[in-house]
Amino acid sequence: MTTFLLLSEMNRILISYYYDPPYSRVQYAIWAQYDLPKFEVYRAVLSYLAQKSDLYPNLEIYSFGEEPFMDNMATYKDLTHYHHSINSFMLSAIKQKKGLLRENSISLYVDNISKKALSFDLIKLNNEITSQL
Repeated sequence: MTTFLLLSEMNRILISYYYDPPYSRVQYAIWAQYDLPKFEVYRAVLSYLAQKSDLYPNLEIYSFGEEPFMDNMATYKDLTHYHHSINSFMLSAIKQKKGLLRENSISLYVDNISKKALSFDLIKLNNEITSQL
């Protein structure tokens, strides 16, 4: 059992909020299209956490993989570091329970983010970048 699940079990009064860092869509596309084992582990971890969060009413797991900002590279300094405004977005979303992962919705969520990652045109992005050099 991971440490934060153990903490949630031991401290039922304390509400724990965890979020999946919203890397750029490009990062997930690279995993899905060129490093499938890594992408499969990522999807499995999300599914596992969603299932476990149903066992602990004081545990909330959030992910924002369906959000449009992830497709906008101007939002990122590199593939994994996003603009500070995304922090405000995530806090607001968590307050509204938007992006909350649960066992009854995780399959659809994982399917949606997988489709987005697999359909992202990395060749086109590479050509656009190369043409600017």
